[in-house]
Parts: sequence; structure tokens; C-alpha cells
Amino acid sequence: NTNANSLTIKNSTIHGMITSECMTTDCADDRATGYVYDRLTLSVDNSTIDDNYEHYTYNGTYNNAADTHVVDVYDMGTAITLDQEVDLSITNNSHVAGITLTQGYEWEDIDDNTVSTGVNSSEVFNNTITVKDSTVTSGSWTDEGTTGWFGHTGNASNYSNTLTADDVAIAAIANPYADNAMQ
Repeated sequence: NTNANSLTIKNSTIHGMITSECMTTDCADDRATGYVYDRLTLSVDNSTIDDNYEHYTYNGTYNNAADTHVVDVYDMGTAITLDQEVDLSITNNSHVAGITLTQGYEWEDIDDNTVSTGVNSSEVFNNTITVKDSTVTSGSWTDEGTTGWFGHTGNASNYSNTLTADDVAIAAIANPYADNAMQ
């Protein structure tokens, strides 16, 4: 892979989710360096990402003192939750409990009075997903506790016999305020 912004998960089991969303209040938009626009190449090869753990506790030190933070992630998405453009490849008997793709940013408009379109950027938020010899099943957006997918004897769609946030295999969510299209 020649993309500097890439991640390969191979022969692994991840209990929880992977996300490109910032998990602290220290994150910057970083439009100046262009990093926010870097397309991600994510490969899941012979691996399982199960969307199982819904709360994370970070233990560490800060200023030579104990520092603990708890982050609830159950309402962020499913096993793979990304808010940047991605080329996603799931191969070789991998199992993923849901994919959530959101339009996490938009390209800034450049004021140009010499063209009829005025200020709109022509950029397109574009994602590609390839699933080969693998399975994408439902993930859940709600806190399942001990009665959720991994503690429930029925299928995810049997929770209420209706479409719910507990039964999401693939969700693509465009930013309604962005003037850049999401594909």
C-alpha cells in the first residue's frame, strides 16, 4: 500500500470499534496542513471487529499524577466508524459488526466572483467499500449492556421486529449542511 494514511488489520480480533473520530477535546480541525482531507485506506484481512465493548476507560498519568478518563462509545457508530473519506477493503474470512460512514468535514468554499458557481467547492466526499469472502453483520448504536447482540439469543433484527439503531449493517450518513456531495 502506497498511501501514507493507511491501516491494515490482519489476523486480529478487536473487541469494540475502530474510529477516525477524535476521542479527546484536544483535537484540532487541522485544515491548514490538509490532514483532515487525507483519504484513508483501511484493510481488514482475516480479522474480526465485533462492536462488543461500548465503554472505554483510559488510565495513565498527567503531571506525575494518576489520570483516568471514561469514554462512552456506544452511540458513536458500529464496528468500523469513520468520518473521513475511505477506501475500505474487508477480505479473507473477516467478520465486521457494522460499518458507519459519516461526512465528517466539507471542503472550504473559495470566493471566486469570476465564475457563475460563485463560492462552492467542486470536491466530492467519496467512499469505496469492497467485501470479499467475508461477512458484514449488524452492529448497534445503543448501549446493549447484557441484553444486546452478544447477550441476546435472537438475531439483531428480532429486538423489536422493526428497523432500529440496533440493527445496522451499513450506514452512510451525509452532512445535511455540507454543500459537497457524499458518494
